[in-house]
Amino acid sequence: GELLVMQPQNAQAHWSLSRAATAADLTHVNEMQAVLTRFPPKAPPTAYLYYGLGKEYEDLKMWPEAFKAYEAGASVRRAQVQFDEEAETKTFEALQDTFDTSWLAAAGNGCEDASPIFIIGQPRTGTTLVERILTARDDVYSAGELQQFGLAVKGMSGAANPRMISAETVRAAAGIDMKALGEAYMKTTERLRADLPYFVDKLPSNYLYAPLIAAALPKAKIIHVTRGAMDSCFASYKQFFAEAYFHSYDQAEMARHYVRYHTLMDHYSSVLGDRMLEVRYEDFVSNTEAEARRITDFLGVEWQDASLDFHAQKTAVTTASVAQVREKTHNRSVERWRQFESELAPMTEILAAAGITR
Repeated sequence: GELLVMQPQNAQAHWSLSRAATAADLTHVNEMQAVLTRFPPKAPPTAYLYYGLGKEYEDLKMWPEAFKAYEAGASVRRAQVQFDEEAETKTFEALQDTFDTSWLAAAGNGCEDASPIFIIGQPRTGTTLVERILTARDDVYSAGELQQFGLAVKGMSGAANPRMISAETVRAAAGIDMKALGEAYMKTTERLRADLPYFVDKLPSNYLYAPLIAAALPKAKIIHVTRGAMDSCFASYKQFFAEAYFHSYDQAEMARHYVRYHTLMDHYSSVLGDRMLEVRYEDFVSNTEAEARRITDFLGVEWQDASLDFHAQKTAVTTASVAQVREKTHNRSVERWRQFESELAPMTEILAAAGITR
């Protein structure tokens, strides 16, 4: 709010303000609409205003207005980012072809450190809520969303492709010494984790590396958080991401990405078995204590009541979930996409054609 007093045209500050609280009336909407008229159409800063408007219209249950705003924001963002869908498709195919049961069986010994807990999945699916359940404990530190595992894979694979992950990197990564990979990850994260017995690495896209994590760090825990496909896709579509998830600004691209992710994680589930725990967002918010206890059992630690008071934690949240984790779990976001069912038909149709119905 203070920044807007000094810089009333600051689109990013308006967006941040819209995310910080639930809109009660149209006051801030009208302010953002006025600022919007001062930019040329499709100017990059307008994306912030459109996403801010979408959020507040949604708060006010003005569904058609909300969707129009999200769509306008996504259109501006899509023009700003480079998304190579063909390269992504090849990467996912390489992951599935390379990391199978026989690869894992032959991968050799890893680094025996038991402190990492990886929380993986799509963004906006409850990964932060699951993390807060764990970091409310006195023996688990939140290290945030770390890039170190992917960087270690890329560096040790020796692949020349400039992308963080590519089909070339994937194929080269199959031959990395897994113990060395685990040790490299532990070394590069050393200054980013506290002196507690466990730490959480909550980078959602680490799901790409799940079998590599299992091989490199055989005692690490991997928790895969899932959410209904349409809620998941819509939650990403309506979110302004900084430098990630470039597939999320177009309905069809978002849905096709989700199909690739879903197919890959089905494969990984069969490869990893009980090395990876699946937590469904819908189960988590409807029966938080039971799910929290299931997660605690998976970690092999004693139950701590603090896990159920996670919303009282004072530590900073730097992800898009800042508002949600300050309150107790609720199911208000479950099936939220249905308010926009007709507008989201392009997304629904692609998921349905792939047999993904929930």
